Amino acid sequence: MTARSDTARGDSYDLVNQESGTRVLLAQRDTTPDICDLRFDESAFEHAERWCRAPGLNVVLIELGKIEASGRGLWPTFAHLMCGPPRLVLAVVRPEVLADIGLRLPEPVAWLDLTGERHGAGERSINLDVFVHRLSESARPAGVFGVRGHSDSGKTRLIEQLLPCLNARGLRVATVKHASHELALDVPGKDSRRHAEAGASRVLLIGPSSASLFVHRDSPAELQPWLPFLSADADLVLVEGYKKTPMPHVEIRATQGATWSLEQTMCQGQQSWVLNRPSGDGDLEYPEALLLELTQAIAERLVGNGSSDG
Repeated sequence: MTARSDTARGDSYDLVNQESGTRVLLAQRDTTPDICDLRFDESAFEHAERWCRAPGLNVVLIELGKIEASGRGLWPTFAHLMCGPPRLVLAVVRPEVLADIGLRLPEPVAWLDLTGERHGAGERSINLDVFVHRLSESARPAGVFGVRGHSDSGKTRLIEQLLPCLNARGLRVATVKHASHELALDVPGKDSRRHAEAGASRVLLIGPSSASLFVHRDSPAELQPWLPFLSADADLVLVEGYKKTPMPHVEIRATQGATWSLEQTMCQGQQSWVLNRPSGDGDLEYPEALLLELTQAIAERLVGNGSSDG
């Protein structure tokens, strides 16, 4: 979908559906303009929204300017795309309206500063390779890796010892703990708890250097709905539990007299590993060599960071 100048008239722009070739009047020069010297045809924006709702459309590139910053133009289409089915939405935003557009967004998004090099009055170019690389980095979902095993097999201890190894590679790691029992959220009598007891479904408690989000009702028990929330600031999500959810994972097996080892296998159609360790009482410490081997496997398999440096 593009906007093209009507060369025959020279005073108007058409909106063109690149797939079907359909053209509708978008804007024309007018003495009482909406923006600059152009007055826009509102019906064109209705066409744009219908085109963007087409099934099978996975990537949408949309330009947002002054008219969208006012909530008109293509803004309703953009808002629908942001809240609709999962797809990659690329919004090209003019610098002078970036702040206004940002205030209208319903949730955080990844911004890429692609101002480019100036080559003349109003002309800029952008290095396409740099754009594609930075776009892929910002749009890449976090990898998900499970840690499984029987109760007291050492799942939490393994995560504790894996985190410093993964962080040393520059990876941002989020964690999930699956609880089978009801959770006691927040502290009874505190203001945030009183908010929930009065009917708030979600309570965000913000402090000087940390924050807590309490979800008191309508909370999905499945893992998948939570992953986009965690992926925004993470390269990798470590999941303790959810053994019925297919994902790459390591299963800890503690056996009397076993020797430490890490074996690659397949489980639920996913590349996975079995970590054998001797059972016994006492403080559990995983061998450094085994931790580094597992860290390397996770980095190569899930986040494409297989460098052995650091």
